[in-house]
Amino acid sequence: MYKLMAFDVDGTLVNSDKEILASTRRAIRAAHQAGVRTMISSGRPAAGLEFIALDLGDDLVDYLSCLNGSLVVDRTSQEKLLATYLTDDQVKEITSFAQAFGFDVNGHGDQHVLAAWEPRFPYIALEAEVVHMPYKVVDFSLLDQPFHKLMITGHPEDLVFLRSKLPLDWHDRYHIVQSAPYFLEFSPLGASKGQALAKLAEKLGIAQDQVMAFGDQENDISMLEWAGTGVAMGNATDQVKAVAQYITKSNDDHGIAQAIEALVLV
Repeated sequence: MYKLMAFDVDGTLVNSDKEILASTRRAIRAAHQAGVRTMISSGRPAAGLEFIALDLGDDLVDYLSCLNGSLVVDRTSQEKLLATYLTDDQVKEITSFAQAFGFDVNGHGDQHVLAAWEPRFPYIALEAEVVHMPYKVVDFSLLDQPFHKLMITGHPEDLVFLRSKLPLDWHDRYHIVQSAPYFLEFSPLGASKGQALAKLAEKLGIAQDQVMAFGDQENDISMLEWAGTGVAMGNATDQVKAVAQYITKSNDDHGIAQAIEALVLV
């Protein structure tokens, strides 16, 4: 019997119009009423996930895994169950690298998407729109708040080139993933959606084979690999589908409802 389900947001919990399907809401509610706890797991910040939780159903979402697993929050108590941060030197290193190649960098504050300089590309504005937080330009070196995650943004084909230029040792010092073709994301080593899910399950006393996770992009792979049942959406990348135990329909074709009805509500 499943006791915990984790859902990515973009490309998974929401459809292409950024809406939660009624079938998704019904299926998650039925599972929740059967005793399955729910976590939303996203690259988004906590403030950008809260409105998703309210849209899905305030009583249906127990936990938020934010910023690719760098922060986990209990929605009932508002307790931070897990929090990891980049060091000041790491922030400077990532920012300098992006600047040298002409890309944009952003992080997240409590109320704003924070850009290191005036954006050259439209993607920081897109991020701000998606997470329902305005963006502002700030000097990262003057901030007194740490970052859980930084994002380098640029055109997809250019990010492919940039990724090939990353120093080799960065893969030993950062968790590096893409949540979209135009977002290259850097978290502290060991911080991932999969690690966040594993630590939450351990805290709750839930066995690995009692956990199900849904996703569609590279930053979901660790979560699908760790869960007892990893579910790839029909619209997922081939890389994600390769690690999944179950491939459902797309996020536009009731994929979450189909998987829950087939695997949980039986």
